Amino acid sequence: MMVVRGVTEVMGAELSNGASASISGMAGIFHICFAVGFIMLVISLKKAVLNK
Repeated sequence: MMVVRGVTEVMGAELSNGASASISGMAGIFHICFAVGFIMLVISLKKAVLNK
């Protein structure tokens, strides 16, 4: 999402409040999904190590 925001900044395009909020919202949702996936990875690695 930083690419989208960066391109609009370089091109000098003005984003509406709704567009800016939607970019921020999508970035936030991605961060939440990434954190959940990382936690699941750590849990599965822990289980794999304990089962050996």
